[in-house]
Amino acid sequence: MSLQPGKKKMLIGVLIVLAVILISTIVIFPSAKDVYSTTEVKIMEATIVTKELSNNIYYLQVNVLGIAILPLWVDTTQEFYQQASPGQTVGVLLGAVDTYNVKKSLDKRQLSLKYGAANWEVLSLYPSLADAQKENPPKTFTTTASLKQRVKSLDGRYFFLFDAGGKKVMAEVSSEYYQLYTPKTAPIDSFELEFAGIGDFNHLVRIVKP
Repeated sequence: MSLQPGKKKMLIGVLIVLAVILISTIVIFPSAKDVYSTTEVKIMEATIVTKELSNNIYYLQVNVLGIAILPLWVDTTQEFYQQASPGQTVGVLLGAVDTYNVKKSLDKRQLSLKYGAANWEVLSLYPSLADAQKENPPKTFTTTASLKQRVKSLDGRYFFLFDAGGKKVMAEVSSEYYQLYTPKTAPIDSFELEFAGIGDFNHLVRIVKP
């Protein structure tokens, strides 16, 4: 069994062309704020550089092999921390995290997105690369969804907010597709969405139907 960080950051997957699933968060929080979206997830091998205990939180600094980034810090469990030593090889679930500043118009119907930065972060730690691969198999699946809200952004983009089994999912659509359906006219669970990803981190690939 893998030993994962005690405070693994839960991040939302990227949608279709741009990272738009993050917009579903703004439906709940109307004020301007920074939101985060994973645009890519990789299973990689890393070596432990050093470790540190701060405010009763156990941290490891790891150097990810095969990718040109600086060593990354990640919090972990006490058990993993005690077993870890500099130079040890471990497996990591790595995520490319984009930061956006999102504002909502006064009528709460339009959105303004401003790209901030992109950084790699360690989402989970594992004793080995094989453990990371075993715990995070690639998968593709489809699910039905209901159209809950239509949103037009301040920069002229169109989005559908879906309810997929209780999970809010925002997808960017064309203006023509946007005009075809409304929450009142679209039957419940009349949409089918396809997702792909690694482990628990999935992103919307496409709207299968209608």
